[in-house]
Amino acid sequence: MRKKSVLLGIIAVAVLSLSGCGNEKSDKTTEVVTEASSTEDAITTEGLTEATTEAKTEITTEATTEATQATDIKIAVVGDGLNESQEYYENMYRDVLNLNYKIVIEGIDNYEYSEGTSGIGEVVMSGSENAMDTIGYTFVDSNNDGVAELIIGAISGEENGKYYGEYIYSVYTYDVMPQLILEGWSRNRCFLLNDGTYYTEGSSGAMYSVFENYKLGANETELTCMDYYFTKEKDKTFEEYGFYHNTSGEWDITVSEELDEEKYWNISEAYSGRIISLEYKPFAKYEYVDNEAGSKEVSVEWITKEELHETQMGNFVADTSEFEVIAAITAHENIKNLKILSLTYEESDDMGNTIFSVEELYTYGDFEAGIPFAITLTMYGTIPSYGISYETADGMTHYYAISESGMDGSAVLVEFVAK
Repeated sequence: MRKKSVLLGIIAVAVLSLSGCGNEKSDKTTEVVTEASSTEDAITTEGLTEATTEAKTEITTEATTEATQATDIKIAVVGDGLNESQEYYENMYRDVLNLNYKIVIEGIDNYEYSEGTSGIGEVVMSGSENAMDTIGYTFVDSNNDGVAELIIGAISGEENGKYYGEYIYSVYTYDVMPQLILEGWSRNRCFLLNDGTYYTEGSSGAMYSVFENYKLGANETELTCMDYYFTKEKDKTFEEYGFYHNTSGEWDITVSEELDEEKYWNISEAYSGRIISLEYKPFAKYEYVDNEAGSKEVSVEWITKEELHETQMGNFVADTSEFEVIAAITAHENIKNLKILSLTYEESDDMGNTIFSVEELYTYGDFEAGIPFAITLTMYGTIPSYGISYETADGMTHYYAISESGMDGSAVLVEFVAK
């Protein structure tokens, strides 16, 4: 069962194609914002009465207060608040960084979409020849829970040998393995705010716009909606559109309050004023390192019930449910004492190793190379519940959890320490 990733700004896909992270600061203002600003200028020049001016000021103040009442927080970064080094976090997120590095360096000829790469994919597909210098990454603890998030984004400027930018292409947090929590692209622009929450904005022509505010809870792997603002037609005639707000993240006027147009745009402007610039390390300075994660002796893949039936391979049923999956493991060399385990997460140690307590469910015994064996199980959230252990020819016992890639949903083996 795949974890539901929050891809913000995807509202009514059949209707909207929202705005995303670009490379130029001027992109931050959508077509709709430009149109509204022009209208405001025209109204201002008509000469407002004193009473009207006071009323407008009250509305503006109220709207701005809603979007700016959050208190600035000190966001921990490497060298200032985060406990580990740049290299430590690069190793932690190695799979994600390697994938993005390869996309950036190989360019348009070899790009294939995978989850979390929409933004940088658009850059390389445009034929950009300097993507290595205009795309970078950084590590921050946006919610101060002690877990560093990986942010990949656009570099828009350089000062004293340091590289900065506001636009975000993707954000990952870490729970056993990297977990995608936010993705931006050319019509769904994403930013980090000064209170550690995330802001997205987008539009599709003059009628449709949306901007959102999300937070990452402590030790969470999904974002929670705080505010969701959007425009939408009031009825099926499409003759008039309204301005709406809710906190459920739904593009649905029936669960939303309707706002005054001016208040809507004032709130949007207030949010934009809280966007912070991030210091990025360009991928041109990234050192690609082959990831040694996973088992060298055993591989795993998801298979269907039809494939299980057709191959007639052996199958151990760890549990059954509506969301059960089947993992097929194959040895690449003969191994001994293969066991199927139930896992209970305990903690992660100071070296970043994940520790599980284990319960033996089934002993397969000697496992011959090239003969697959299936395990039917359920993925309960992002923390693995099942795994395997086996012995190699040198007498060493190895422990691996059966998990799901946070990038493409494929089956992976993640090494752990048994308690």
